[in-house]
Amino acid sequence: MQTHEHTLTLTGAMITTVEYMARSFHAGEESSSDTPPVTVTHDGTAWTLTTHCEHAASADVATDFNGTCEDALHIMTTAADGALAAELNFCYGVVVTFAVGMQTYEVDLFIGQGTTAGQSDWWLGGANVINDVNPLLALISYNQISKLLHVSSAPNAFDFALPQSTRTPKTAMTSAKAFLQSCF
Repeated sequence: MQTHEHTLTLTGAMITTVEYMARSFHAGEESSSDTPPVTVTHDGTAWTLTTHCEHAASADVATDFNGTCEDALHIMTTAADGALAAELNFCYGVVVTFAVGMQTYEVDLFIGQGTTAGQSDWWLGGANVINDVNPLLALISYNQISKLLHVSSAPNAFDFALPQSTRTPKTAMTSAKAFLQSCF
């Protein structure tokens, strides 16, 4: 089989580093990838994750991804239907460092890629992802939610930004805490 180049862009003014998690790459048994399977480059606030891997959709890869992310409350997608992944070509983890004010936060995020009708669909998940009406990323310090970032998606991209909300920060934090407590 022939490998294909897959690119996903993470954008956000607060992102300071994105690092591939060594040995986290998972593809179907029939698939092969280049070494290293994921390379990270950046230009300004855009971080491009490039993967060279065959198209070989696998339910096992999707099950691994969905399980690692825990459930639908911690997964979002660029796919139109917004459902959990049934099959993925590959998945892997990255550590993203965000700087907000004087504080830095390292967040483990997991990325999966599948194909629907020739279009690449991407999934983003992890314990810090809150997929509610408005997807959020919780930045945690000392086991407390310290900041919330709004997460939006476009084809082949996820963007992280401070929420542009009419809610006060205290109201937004209270809402996020109540949501997280309802998950447990």
